[in-house]
Amino acid sequence: MRTHFPRINSTVLSVFLLVSLPVLAAGVLLVLLVAQATLRDTYGRHLSDIAQQTANGVDAYVYRKVLDVSMIGRTQDIREAVRAAPAPDTTRLAANPASRYLADLVAHDSVYREIIVTNRKGQIVAASRAVTPRDESGEDWWKATVDDGAVGRVFVTQLRWDAKEGISVMHVSAPVPEATGDQLMGVVRVAFDARELLAPVAGVQLGASGMATLVREGGTVVFSRESSDPSARFFATKELTDELSKQSVVEGVRQAGMHFSAVDDKGTSYVVGVAGSQLARTFPNLSWFVAVSQAESELMGPVRSIGWRLLLVFVVTALLVLALALYFSMRLHAPAIDVDMDLVEHRPVSRMPDTGDDENADDMPAARPVR
Repeated sequence: MRTHFPRINSTVLSVFLLVSLPVLAAGVLLVLLVAQATLRDTYGRHLSDIAQQTANGVDAYVYRKVLDVSMIGRTQDIREAVRAAPAPDTTRLAANPASRYLADLVAHDSVYREIIVTNRKGQIVAASRAVTPRDESGEDWWKATVDDGAVGRVFVTQLRWDAKEGISVMHVSAPVPEATGDQLMGVVRVAFDARELLAPVAGVQLGASGMATLVREGGTVVFSRESSDPSARFFATKELTDELSKQSVVEGVRQAGMHFSAVDDKGTSYVVGVAGSQLARTFPNLSWFVAVSQAESELMGPVRSIGWRLLLVFVVTALLVLALALYFSMRLHAPAIDVDMDLVEHRPVSRMPDTGDDENADDMPAARPVR
């Protein structure tokens, strides 16, 4: 007898599909969205921590150089040069003990690019290289260092790109105080090679796309491995400005950092972690931030593997739905049960063969009773 494979009942199948598959699809989508959001938030905090560590390295270097410049201004040769009358020409300026000391310092430490010293009036009294005697009192850095004219203060300029040397340069100026007190005598200014300062920023490499950028509060780039253009702007300037405006009341960015998502001009989405430098507390003009960014496509690799596993669950569930639909279809196509016949088992009845003895017995006379 040929076996007939039952057809799936379309009504049953439709019911199961309409009930189960949309719920499963919504669950899969929800799990993926939650996983992506959790991963983005977790890694954003991780990038903020890296940015904070990098910013701490930048701060420590600047403060060390501020201390170095302050110590140069307290040496005996520098104080004597400030007290003496300014040299009338370049030759005499380069020959004084303070200039020789500064030239030796620059020659033995390549981080120092140039050092000049002025007296209280702004006239150059010592320099690490041959310069024409001139008056620096009209320069902004000199005015900022002299400040109130009594004690003065340390001043650090923004980084400047030296196209001739191909390096970024930072200038630090500090007061030259009296030996017996803090009374201002003059000003010492040092130009530093900023490559060591920027090394912590340049050294950040996360995967193929992760990198750090030193930016100002307005979004202009102080340093980036991708560009040396002094007018370059950070691709997430708008998002950075928005986050700063949100936290301007509590100033939480200085302590805890922040993170957000942003899209560059090529349409690539990035997760960005930002931490503020502490330099702005001492030097208001150095409102710097370290931003560490990495492409979301690189970060979402683990989520993709989870997505494939969820797809496998989806396929298995669909197969299970088909199996259940087939089972119930078979049940619906089964014949109806006759209660009177099918629930009672009747034993077969057998008949004896016909021998003809019954007919002869009818013809015989009845026996007489015995008296």
